[in-house]
Amino acid sequence: MLVIQEIRDLKTCKRLAEACLPLNLEVLVCSAFKEGFGESPGQQQVAILSKSSADGAWAEKWKTVGVVDPPRGFAFAVIPFEKAQIAVYSVHLKSNLVKGNSDRENQLNILKRELAAEQVVSHSTAMLKDYSRLSGFIAAGDFNTNRDQDLFVSEKTLQTFKEAGYLDWSAALPRKERVTHPGSGKYPDATFDYIFSKGLKQKGATEILHTKVSDHRPVTCEFELPE
Repeated sequence: MLVIQEIRDLKTCKRLAEACLPLNLEVLVCSAFKEGFGESPGQQQVAILSKSSADGAWAEKWKTVGVVDPPRGFAFAVIPFEKAQIAVYSVHLKSNLVKGNSDRENQLNILKRELAAEQVVSHSTAMLKDYSRLSGFIAAGDFNTNRDQDLFVSEKTLQTFKEAGYLDWSAALPRKERVTHPGSGKYPDATFDYIFSKGLKQKGATEILHTKVSDHRPVTCEFELPE
């Protein structure tokens, strides 16, 4: 399965699936979130591709709470595997881009990511009522936060998943080996991309691949199916 962020649209997803032959990947869901004040979809969408068809799949915009309005949203799919169903989330949380008052905007960016994390956890709990065989969860993508930098020391985004029973399998890697966004200029190396799971046992180690296809390095791992 492929969990993708910053892909342009459904047409691009289908082209990617064709390029991955003979894997026979199906586009389960590709978002079409609008960007800014316009009516056109933005160019940074989220998607899920899989060899198996889904029992349910859709994209959902983040909910606004007060002045905290996270951009975009999540793509979601429930995929059947033998006797189990696995729920998968593709997320691309708020970036660290700031304009003007950097302290205030940094804090607002953090709040947007924290709110999004809370909504994924809440949504996953709700899905247990709708899918009787649901026994595992995966939340993956660009979280735009990093436990290794002082800028994020107060942020609770990653902790929210941990407290909800999700495991971050890359946490066991040495710091240099878990870099997913190589630094450039004033920006240091960072671990922004994660695969969180709940109710699943990992097979082997998490791998972070070195490629020039994107400025982010792909993260990959294998899981054992629940019995």
